[in-house]
Amino acid sequence: MAISIPEPDPDRAREAARATRGVAAVSLGQVASTGLSFLLALIIPRLLGSRDYGNWALFRSVIDFMALLCALGTPAVMSQYYVAARAGGRDGEAGLIFKSLAAGRLAVGVVAAAAGLFLLLASRNPLMDKAAAGFLAVSVLARVAGLAPYLLLYAERRTGRIVLVNILAATLVPALVAAAYYAGGFRLVPPACAAGDAALAAVYWALARPDVRWPRGWLPRARFREMAAFGVTLALANTTSLACITMTPYFMSLAGMSSLLIGRVGLAVRLQNILLGLLATAGGTLWPSITSLMETEGVRRSVVWQSLFHRLGGVLILAAAGGFLAVAGWAVPLVWGVEFTPAIPVIGLWFGVTLAYWIGMRHALFAQLVRSPATVLKASAWLYAVFVPLFVVFGRSGSGVETVLALLGGALAFAASLVFTVRRNWNVSLDARRLLLPLAVNAALAAFLQWGETSRFWMPAGLAWAGLFVASVMASHCLRVHEVTEILTALRRPRPRREAPPG
Repeated sequence: MAISIPEPDPDRAREAARATRGVAAVSLGQVASTGLSFLLALIIPRLLGSRDYGNWALFRSVIDFMALLCALGTPAVMSQYYVAARAGGRDGEAGLIFKSLAAGRLAVGVVAAAAGLFLLLASRNPLMDKAAAGFLAVSVLARVAGLAPYLLLYAERRTGRIVLVNILAATLVPALVAAAYYAGGFRLVPPACAAGDAALAAVYWALARPDVRWPRGWLPRARFREMAAFGVTLALANTTSLACITMTPYFMSLAGMSSLLIGRVGLAVRLQNILLGLLATAGGTLWPSITSLMETEGVRRSVVWQSLFHRLGGVLILAAAGGFLAVAGWAVPLVWGVEFTPAIPVIGLWFGVTLAYWIGMRHALFAQLVRSPATVLKASAWLYAVFVPLFVVFGRSGSGVETVLALLGGALAFAASLVFTVRRNWNVSLDARRLLLPLAVNAALAAFLQWGETSRFWMPAGLAWAGLFVASVMASHCLRVHEVTEILTALRRPRPRREAPPG
């Protein structure tokens, strides 16, 4: 039986077009911030050296982890409750929702700051003393306090301000850390990090101030419990998997591994964050359009956009991986120094972790869309069930490659669980199999460079890979022209004119 797709409602079509233009604007700004992040990612490891970069990776991983836990579904609550209240003209209710979120995050942030302090002191690293732990607590509190106004900018669609804060978030802390290390070594890095995070939180509140509504009173208890239950469930579903990847440097420190090895993995994590940050910003802005399509035209119609963005991200990750492998033999020693040469296989394998995690998370977001967070929790359990035993048996020794292989096993289990469950329960596929042919081309390049004389053959191998990679993307239909046409049409569609008031 053929599925009849209804004509889209004009108001919702305009909403989807508006969201798509927002994706384009924010993505262009994110390209600039990504470029600056990448430049700093080239400079800082070279400046700090492999050992002190490992110390920095450990310090920052605890901050990132605690900030991640403190999000507690806040983005989902803002999009599900605050935006709905504003769209319905209930500005007072929207203000109470924002007030509850901001106050709740501040209270949780105090607890998280104390927990992060003790985590750092337990890391078995002699440089992580009480002073460093105190500055880490300041960073955690600042990161959590700035979350609500940062999300408010997205909820109110302040595109220009979003671009500005994303550029600042990508550059301010790394730039301050680099300057502090140059001036006085690693002892100045924790206070520089704390100063940068505090300054970012102040900027978020200043930019969001015109949109902040802070009415008297609080939400009714039943409404608050409903909102909290929704946010906590999604938080458990979405953060458990990401926490495993974010905290890998910390796990290595607990296992007694050297800062040298932690630095290699920390560099791979940093490069992944830059790449996924670009995709996450565009995906977060695109999500209202996907939701609108689902409401007006059904799940099948929204899956078209989800599948396209899923494959676009996969191709970008694979292209970055292949490009890195092609030039790493000469570029890594030139840019970061000879001491980072052993990090090449670590980073190369970490791109595999990134791809598996990306595939899993796109299917996890579909499960969220159909209100099934338990599906994501089950997949996260598979991630830990595979990663932890492999890490305990194999990952705590060697060159760092073993740790990444253990995490790759967990990430593959995470992705496989979600792909299988989404296909079985909802008969939906995001076409992850189309990425297999470009992945095979990358694997062939890696095998050749491992076997061949890298210094002699990197250029012809890189050129051959580029041609084969483009051909594989086209042959496997990873990118199809007719799917892209819809988004381009929305981008070109003129903005609806406002009717002049009568008289």
